[in-house]
Amino acid sequence: MNFISFIFLIVNIFSKKPDISKIQKKWLLAVKIAQVFALRIDFLSRDSCMELSKLFSQNFHDNDLWFDEIVSNYIGNDWYNNFDFIDKIPLASASIWQVHKARLKNNEIVVIKIIKKDFTEKFIKDIRNIEKFLKFIIFFYPKLEKVANPLSVLESIKKTTISELNLLNEISNAEILNNVYEKYKDQIDISRFALPKYYKELSNENILVSEYIDWENFDRLLEEKKMNYNLLLAFFQIHGVFMFSEWIFHWDVHPGNLIYKNWKIYLIDNWAISEALRSTRAWLFEFFKNLVIYDYKKCADSLLKMSITKINNIEKFNKEFELLYKDFEWKNVSQVSLTKQMMDTIKTAVHNWATFNDDMYPIIKSLMYLDWMVIKCKPDADLIKDLKPFIKDFEKFIK
Repeated sequence: MNFISFIFLIVNIFSKKPDISKIQKKWLLAVKIAQVFALRIDFLSRDSCMELSKLFSQNFHDNDLWFDEIVSNYIGNDWYNNFDFIDKIPLASASIWQVHKARLKNNEIVVIKIIKKDFTEKFIKDIRNIEKFLKFIIFFYPKLEKVANPLSVLESIKKTTISELNLLNEISNAEILNNVYEKYKDQIDISRFALPKYYKELSNENILVSEYIDWENFDRLLEEKKMNYNLLLAFFQIHGVFMFSEWIFHWDVHPGNLIYKNWKIYLIDNWAISEALRSTRAWLFEFFKNLVIYDYKKCADSLLKMSITKINNIEKFNKEFELLYKDFEWKNVSQVSLTKQMMDTIKTAVHNWATFNDDMYPIIKSLMYLDWMVIKCKPDADLIKDLKPFIKDFEKFIK
């Protein structure tokens, strides 16, 4: 990807209706950048965000490859002996991988996820090209780095995509998440949390064999208007326990990565876990704790304490913060989304010379997904009010 292609991508994303078919047919980096903008309701219209959010769905079948053609590059012939049947037509497909349903010799139904091809070299080259272009832009317009921090976002895309390209990370990360679950399951009800079973002995960096779970994901439930709002709140409780206890959490929790079956919420694509720095933990929780009781003065104080740098004119910041949250208490998610409010909050702080650690990005991004799903499921919801009981429960985990 060169800077001209990048500019055309941005023009497409910011158009009245983004053309996601063009994005899907282009480079891996284009899809990843567009997925980031799908959550930026502070930059784009809600309709544009909804259109771009379709890129989270597992429907990239235009560039599917023949199963045997891919697997032959990754595995020996003996590997096939473990299976009684493999469906060569993909069950699901994303920008990087495709999934096939199969049956083991012991009759267990599994899915085989395979990396479509070697994306790494081309992806890294594209990242470097765009990085150079952004540094050039920032040199002439340094304020861009503070407001949107595009280099940090690009670095996050690079880090997470490289992690996604090694499928063994899903197994090790799932083990980490399961350990957190075991530690806290008796302290708070997170019984709906579930992970698929992984078959490590049949997997490698490019092939992942895991339990087959009926494909009733949140994305489909939302599209078919079958999503229960209480199910979203149950997911937030699970996500909150991970985030506010050990501060280790699955941050790429878009609706395509959440599957609902038999009262359980399965987290899949577990390559994307993150950990918040200790310096961020207590003050971020304090921010949300005060937000749900509408104590905006204390929210502003918490934000200031999270900043790495000191704000000179605190009085000016407090006035802008107060204005930003005027009437916030009386609005539902369709009137003011939590995503937009959080992004405007960070923007206000940055304009007043605050700076934050990069670990804030995956935290906010994971909460953006919840907000986006609530907007689609129940646009008249008072999300802040509904989250209040959970915040009280999480307080006992703060260390």
